[in-house]
Amino acid sequence: MSHLARNVAIVAIGSLIGGLMTTAAVSAAVATTDEISIEASKVLELKFDGTLADTSVNAAAVGIQRGTAAYAAGLDGQAFAFDGATALNLGTPSYLQPQDLTVSFWYNPSVAMGTGEQVFAWSKTVYNSDGWYLTSENATTPLALSIGPSTGQPYKVAVEGDRAGFFPAGTWTHVVATYDHATKAVAFFRNGVRQVSTVKHPVSATASGVLGSESTSTKTIGYNGPNYNGAYLKGLLDDYALFDGVATIADVVELTQRGDPSFDPSAVAQADLDAVSMPSSVSTDFGVPTTGAKGSTITWSSSDETLISIEGGSAHVTRPEGASATLQLTATASYGGSEPVTRDFDITVPPAGDNSSEYLMDAGLANVTLTDGYLENANAKTIDYLLFLDPEKFLYSWYVQAGLTPTTSSGYGGWERSSGTRFQGHFFGHYISALAQAYATERSAVAVQAFLLANCNVELGPIATVVPQAPPPPPATTVPG
Repeated sequence: MSHLARNVAIVAIGSLIGGLMTTAAVSAAVATTDEISIEASKVLELKFDGTLADTSVNAAAVGIQRGTAAYAAGLDGQAFAFDGATALNLGTPSYLQPQDLTVSFWYNPSVAMGTGEQVFAWSKTVYNSDGWYLTSENATTPLALSIGPSTGQPYKVAVEGDRAGFFPAGTWTHVVATYDHATKAVAFFRNGVRQVSTVKHPVSATASGVLGSESTSTKTIGYNGPNYNGAYLKGLLDDYALFDGVATIADVVELTQRGDPSFDPSAVAQADLDAVSMPSSVSTDFGVPTTGAKGSTITWSSSDETLISIEGGSAHVTRPEGASATLQLTATASYGGSEPVTRDFDITVPPAGDNSSEYLMDAGLANVTLTDGYLENANAKTIDYLLFLDPEKFLYSWYVQAGLTPTTSSGYGGWERSSGTRFQGHFFGHYISALAQAYATERSAVAVQAFLLANCNVELGPIATVVPQAPPPPPATTVPG
């Protein structure tokens, strides 16, 4: 049980007994137990204070699935002790597979977690059936959330890193995981701080990423369900709650502070500001971050908007006449509604017409002429290769993702392959850049230039209206002897 709520209650009772309760004291007590925005959508709450009672409105009949019940000292009060052979049965209710999802709990490994998998929650029949599960997969994947059905691997997002550091043995760690059905966005938080996550298996034609519900499978905590009977937890679990809603960062802060009142979200905002870098001198418009790496909201102000004015994430630069001018940009950050913190950046704007730079100025490819025969031949070979590639094959997976019929039988392989570990869009980006650069440099043949532009327009045009282009005969080239 969270010691914050309990301590507030104890203070309130003591004050009432002594006749010392004042209006101010009541206000202070209420302020420390603020409800979160998704409080009304709570579908399961297990405080584990010597009982498996569900204190949510559903009052689910929670029982022992495997092993025997045991309790130990929790955050305050007691926690449930999983011994590596114990699991809890939550029943079969469909509300345990909510459309939107937030799960929050505190976990304290009894021993180092090693390399094997330990499953926190399992609300599926098998791994690729409908529902969800949250697991600590291995020594390098401390958290992974699997959502929805699939004919192969379901939609899965994970936190990667050292599990021993993420879940240190003998230490309480707070975890929140969220899933938004509308956007398919998954977020993880450790001790109140948002974590970097990776999509291990994306939403696809065979993995919907939709969290459906059913009332036939047995939902469990502490292992990977009755079909597999493995991946047992070994540690203490406390204050487990499940919501049919997506927690905001402010909600996560509140959930964390209920178990750890010392958590300071302003420190997270400050860390996000410390990670921001700004150039010391600018002469053209530039971007500014509006969200920190850990999720802080960042706003900007300028000490001289005649030089730099900011709108959203864009900074517009107006160069002064005559001499350079220096101003100050101020970044203000807040994490989950915390007290704002600020950081100042001194930036110099050079005068208009001053083209001096420590870097080479961009002359534009159209203004560069190759005269070396070897380079001319290499450029021609590059254009031949670009025209050889089929723009429609780059769009294969985009058609599939959009639910449309691809115009080709397959896409390209390598980085662009449509299954397994891949880096889709990376080579596609190089291809688009190369088309644009080739168009800018091609001046010997108008037809070739027009075709380069046509291929680029195919790639950038609406997916429903793209039309395959047939390449013209490649221009004759000479390989240096």
